[in-house]
Amino acid sequence: MSLGSSASSTVFTDVVHHELQEWLEKPRHHENRAEAIRTALTNGTWARKFSLEYTSPILPAILGYVRLIAMRRYLALPTPDGLTMIGSDPENKCDTMNAIGSRLGRRAQGLAKKGRIDAEKDGAVKINDELHCLIAICYSLLTGRESVILTRDGDFKEIFWKAQWFFDTHYRAYLAAKLVKAGKFGKPAKVLENTRGYFDGPLTLYGRHSGQLREVLPSIHRSVPVSIIYVAPDKMLHKIGFIFEREMLDMLKMRSHTGGRCTDLFGEENIHVHLGPLTVGLDGPYLGIGRDAGHWTKTNNTKCFLSRLDEEHAVTCQERVARGT
Repeated sequence: MSLGSSASSTVFTDVVHHELQEWLEKPRHHENRAEAIRTALTNGTWARKFSLEYTSPILPAILGYVRLIAMRRYLALPTPDGLTMIGSDPENKCDTMNAIGSRLGRRAQGLAKKGRIDAEKDGAVKINDELHCLIAICYSLLTGRESVILTRDGDFKEIFWKAQWFFDTHYRAYLAAKLVKAGKFGKPAKVLENTRGYFDGPLTLYGRHSGQLREVLPSIHRSVPVSIIYVAPDKMLHKIGFIFEREMLDMLKMRSHTGGRCTDLFGEENIHVHLGPLTVGLDGPYLGIGRDAGHWTKTNNTKCFLSRLDEEHAVTCQERVARGT
């Protein structure tokens, strides 16, 4: 549940409400608690429901992020060619998990293992936690109220870290695109012809003014915090959080409008301010504009394009280290 809004209420996302529905209707334990929740939800007092409607202008972007952030859950599963995403034999579980840890980082192993267990047990990978976390962030962006997710599941820390990184990075890309179009980044510094399959064609590079691109951020903005409070097995509380800007809603609308790009200012080309593995060998920090290579996916009958570079960022565990490069 998302707890701690400025309205002093408990907000149930659709994900949580769906998971609790059977217990709420026919509780086998804690009947008084179930009755209290049902009454509060009905009367809209201390407990309320929040969801993104199918007509929401940001829903396509959020569903695209669900697929991206959940990619680590699929790392140990076979792809159509029979191997995993990292080229290992999925039947050799030990080698696969070791390969995930050594190539992508140990933080990817836990989610990959859970995804494999889900697939073996239920025939499908569960990505409800990713959706719940993203809807909690959307609640804060849309209402201006703080969200706090209280959980005993350590995976939420990983999901939240990845979500805040994507939102922050793509927001800066959305803002930088306007400045590039206006000539604020000058002329292209160079053109990268070999993009290693991450782009369909060449990538035009512009020199960045700073490592973190803080200069593209608006001086006037509306901030809202979102946090995770993790209850560890030893009962200790661990809190992580990020200050989002409500103007990020414009970036989400753009990604919904374009099917997954941060801008529509360059035709079908996209802008990336973090070039990941393509930074190797470059002589400075750059941002790039080019046509993404990738594929279309459909979630709840909503289509979204997933770029190969975004997918690379989705599975890596080095985003906070590499972000300034």
